[in-house]
Amino acid sequence: MTNRIALTLLSLALLAGCQTAKPPGDLPPPEGDLAYLLTANPAAVTPAQLIASVAAADARVLSDNLVEGIYWQAIRYDNATAPNGYGSGGDSLLFSGMYLASRAYRYGVTKDSDDLDQALEALRGIYILTHVSGAPGALMRCAFPTATPEPWHYPGAWQSRIDKGFVYDSPTDVADPFNPGQSLPQMTFYTRVTRDQITGLVYGLSVFWNVMDPAIAANASDRAKLEQARQILAQTVEDVYRKLRADDWSIRDQTGRNDTNSDSVGEDLLRLSLLGLYRHTATLTGDAARVERIQDKYEDILYILRTLGVFPSDPFNAFSNAQQYYAWNLRFTRASALWMNADVSDRPLISDYIRRWMFKWVSGHKNAWFSLVYAVTTSPTDQDIVDDAVLSLRSWALRPATGWPSPLAMGWGRDYSPPSAVERISGVGNDRVLWPHLRKPTTYWTWQKDPWDAGTTYPIAGFDGVGLDLILPYWMARYYGLIQ
Repeated sequence: MTNRIALTLLSLALLAGCQTAKPPGDLPPPEGDLAYLLTANPAAVTPAQLIASVAAADARVLSDNLVEGIYWQAIRYDNATAPNGYGSGGDSLLFSGMYLASRAYRYGVTKDSDDLDQALEALRGIYILTHVSGAPGALMRCAFPTATPEPWHYPGAWQSRIDKGFVYDSPTDVADPFNPGQSLPQMTFYTRVTRDQITGLVYGLSVFWNVMDPAIAANASDRAKLEQARQILAQTVEDVYRKLRADDWSIRDQTGRNDTNSDSVGEDLLRLSLLGLYRHTATLTGDAARVERIQDKYEDILYILRTLGVFPSDPFNAFSNAQQYYAWNLRFTRASALWMNADVSDRPLISDYIRRWMFKWVSGHKNAWFSLVYAVTTSPTDQDIVDDAVLSLRSWALRPATGWPSPLAMGWGRDYSPPSAVERISGVGNDRVLWPHLRKPTTYWTWQKDPWDAGTTYPIAGFDGVGLDLILPYWMARYYGLIQ
């Protein structure tokens, strides 16, 4: 409480009865018929309904959001009744990594061969985004098959990217390690990558590495696939690391270019999470001396956390409640990757870091992702936190799949006034946090959006709700035994 009061003062100086819920479903209600959400009760969503929503989201992702294993926003152009195109893909690398994690967790639960194939296809998408340029480890935000540009409205919708010189066509002879003797398809891709995209990449590869051990395979064929996949994953990490190091830990594309102001991977949580993974995967790609060198680099940065308990920018984290709320998602995702790759003896240190510098500022935000990351990384598990996370997932399941506006934005019978920036930072605005089903719709990831934002009356025209923000938290919770 003392910290919150102090931060509130600093902020001031700087800134001068529920009805039964309708069963969740895939089809949107008629336009304007969202008033039922105002009185919908997330607790009334049964476990069976939640499972049905997860299954529907899984199926929707497979049919609408994936191209060569790469994750895209689905769009319904020209008032189509089903998605018939894709969005800009500016964060495809970030959320392709998150999608890979969801498939790894699902396979970790089911041990089903079809689920393994989905995970392998997602890993192949990551490989494309890190190798199809012809320069191993050179990253790109997104890529689509050059032969079929129409669903992306290319080149028109990409003209500004083309004018800036960050759109390329890949070589046609880049080997496809998932299909020996064949090449990856030629792809048109956009670079200009930032730290955000690397966050999803490291997280997805970390979950795959830690969950999808060949030992858990249900049969010899699946075991062989997993052994091959781990070799490809290890080489991917090796190539990304070497490219970043060659560019002095600045993110550069295959031509050596970038123009963002977020292209540096300093000695911080992001680099530490990458090194934490690399020290494990290097056992497959390097000799003992290299593994030892990586371990030393990892220990050098971890020493900051061991001695100070914090990185230099963390005392300002709470300001993300006032603006750039998405930064919380990046922090939690990086910390989760670090925790799962850490030595068991170091995990309490990371758990305490998450509690002190992250979770205490977002506790009460009805954010299933943050709560589940906290619950997984904390021992003993706080069941109240898990229950809150599950209730938030049930709330998510109430929304229609399409990007209709929140009924609060429509002003239907209820006034809503979001808290001020100072109230958000100090924590006193938590009583006005919205349930996920009443928030502004999003095309990627509900949990990175401002929990006080009901949006406007204008829908996200043509965009379908992605569903990744349901399936990843759900399957992670299932894998760790938090949901039965």
